[in-house]
Amino acid sequence: MDTASDPPKVIAKEILPFSKIKDTPHNLHVSLREERLGEENLLKLKKVLFAHKGKHGLYLHLNINEGEKMVIKSKTMKVGFSDSLICQIEDLLGPKSVWLSEQGKI
Repeated sequence: MDTASDPPKVIAKEILPFSKIKDTPHNLHVSLREERLGEENLLKLKKVLFAHKGKHGLYLHLNINEGEKMVIKSKTMKVGFSDSLICQIEDLLGPKSVWLSEQGKI
């Protein structure tokens, strides 16, 4: 991280496409803001996630009223990474609504 500049910048050592990391254990995180928590969006998200089944963990981050947050780890659904999955989620929920973490970390 470069904190000398304003705003601070993150400097990546390596950037890999999802296709290169799909076989290593990671978790997919999806952030849902309150205004996007409607039944229609949730059903669309469920359909997208079911279409991309795989072996990676799934965490839903619900951003509810006034900064209150809840994180839910899916016990039954695992997903597979692809550029298509990321694009579909961001089209539905907005930019920066999805990210990865190493398995075992939230």
